Amino acid sequence: MPESNGQAWRRWFGLVFLALAFGMLIWGQTVLKSRLEGLAYLIYWSICFLFTLLTLATAILDIILVRRRSRRDRRELIKKTIVDLESLDEAETEDKEPERSTQA
Repeated sequence: MPESNGQAWRRWFGLVFLALAFGMLIWGQTVLKSRLEGLAYLIYWSICFLFTLLTLATAILDIILVRRRSRRDRRELIKKTIVDLESLDEAETEDKEPERSTQA
């Protein structure tokens, strides 16, 4: 199933949000650890948490939309299969009817 343009964008946004949250985590625990105090500490980790929530929200949205598309595709496939089987059955019925009439 090819990816839609929207799906590609959602996955890129999710990747960017995840990379930002991970980068902030590493920087906050190593380079900036001694500099983050008081209000700066609270703001920094709130932004990191926000990027983490955005990553989760993007992933959940992607899951919901992929499942919806999968259900739609499955329904279309079932309908197409039923139509194909009905047309095949009609074609077989038409082929057999002339044979019966010639034998009688």
